[in-house]
Amino acid sequence: MIESGFPTPTTALASRFWLFWITKTIQKVTTVVPVLITSCHVSEN
Repeated sequence: MIESGFPTPTTALASRFWLFWITKTIQKVTTVVPVLITSCHVSEN
């Protein structure tokens, strides 16, 4: 049980960081994908 030696705030901070990073990545994807779709449609025409 070596993991119990680590303080819990570290894991809370890490999970919060991952949650923040995942949210930012999803926001980037949702803004980039429509632009790519529209640019692809424009280039096809």
